[in-house]
Amino acid sequence: MLLGKNQQTLRLYQPNATAIEFTPAQVRSYGDEKGAFGVSKPLGKGAAPSFVTLLVEGYTSLYEGYTAQGDKRLFIQPTDSTYAVELPPTALQITLLRLLPGCPELRLEYSETLLKYRLNQSGMTRLVTDYNRCRQPQQRNRISTTPNGMQVAFGLKAGINTTRFYFSSNRSRTSQGEVGYQAGFFLAFIGKGRFSAQLEPTYLAMRGSEGPEQVANGYAYYQTFRRTTIQYSQVQLPVLVRYRFGHGPLRPFLNAGPSYGVNFNNQSIRKDEYQTQTGQTAPATTEQELPLPKTASIGLAAGGGVLIRYATLPLLSVEVRYDRMHYGDSNGFTSRSSTWRLDVGVAF
Repeated sequence: MLLGKNQQTLRLYQPNATAIEFTPAQVRSYGDEKGAFGVSKPLGKGAAPSFVTLLVEGYTSLYEGYTAQGDKRLFIQPTDSTYAVELPPTALQITLLRLLPGCPELRLEYSETLLKYRLNQSGMTRLVTDYNRCRQPQQRNRISTTPNGMQVAFGLKAGINTTRFYFSSNRSRTSQGEVGYQAGFFLAFIGKGRFSAQLEPTYLAMRGSEGPEQVANGYAYYQTFRRTTIQYSQVQLPVLVRYRFGHGPLRPFLNAGPSYGVNFNNQSIRKDEYQTQTGQTAPATTEQELPLPKTASIGLAAGGGVLIRYATLPLLSVEVRYDRMHYGDSNGFTSRSSTWRLDVGVAF
């Protein structure tokens, strides 16, 4: 983890040991099991080393880092240099002509060229790789896939849930929770700090019931008992912000964020059963299909769990989640629902 002003302190966490901090003068690079994405490099002749992000490594290399004034800049290190040189916005063209000689086909002397190679990560990455192919076509470029330490993890999740539905026709009525299930996948965008973002398209089979309860039927010779069974599916798309604790093999986390849902596959019914104690024949049981809640729903999701990280296993997670979705009151069915979920996930 990088800390301090301009992220110039590297803190290393080890199981069952005190964290160790390093300065740029003490290490050459940092990264993870997939390789280095940051290095220690002097930013100017005679300058002390600084931590910079590696963008392109090759005949000529490209980095992103901070100047002594704290400004984030891009830096180029020519093949015959031991230090990197800043690419200043006010003198970009003359700096590029000096640092990237010997490749006329790039046409760096023309201002139009800078429209193709803009002063940003993607533009300068393209320029440096084009220059390296021009000067040393047989030498391979290494382009960082995590230029800011950001990694994207893909994974699968599945589990069980229990849902309570709140009826719009009578806000004091709620259903009994029944067991359903959910399954889906997620994309996690993990940075160098404790915060990350997660997108989780998920299919939920939602279940609930109400009754049987006796309902008024005027002065009929029989009694009416009503049972409501709620059963439909929902696809949720929550966007979550996650905060992680700890650095050991077990890492607790909390997350929360908005969620959007689409309802379909409605199999909800209302069943009326009739009983009589007078010896007369009771009417036959009747069933009525309940209307589906509004197609679109919005809500909030929040939860907590633990990440299980061991070198010999994929990244596992166990999470308890609470979802609260609102449907609206236009159809007299459910106006909102609350779901408790237990999820198990695996990231690749």
